[in-house]
Amino acid sequence: MTEKFNLKTATSLLPLMNGNESVTKQLIDAIELYDSLLDNDGKQALTNYVLKARLTESAKIRLKNVYASNALLVQDMRRFLLTTKSAASLSTQLVQIRQNNMSIEDFGRKVENLLVELTIAQADGNSEALQI
Repeated sequence: MTEKFNLKTATSLLPLMNGNESVTKQLIDAIELYDSLLDNDGKQALTNYVLKARLTESAKIRLKNVYASNALLVQDMRRFLLTTKSAASLSTQLVQIRQNNMSIEDFGRKVENLLVELTIAQADGNSEALQI
């Protein structure tokens, strides 16, 4: 079941980029979600809406002005707007982490974040590797 592009839905679903990487990740996830619900005309409208109304000026400079699909847009957003982290660096950070004065909750959160980032870095964009 597909639907037409709706500006109100898009505005409420897609966050406005602000330079914060977590917001950029949320925008990417929302684009993928909304794209899966739209018909072909809606998909192109979504691409145009994101390019014109949801990106920072810095992001607009890094991305193309036109995309054939939202999948290509998301691919470029991941490549040019998200920080790439080295698996070796993350592995070293994980080995060297110490609790010191952190609460057990903060320490656990930091270890978990490093493990997630390491998994993503080692998968190198392969979604099948992420599931392992």
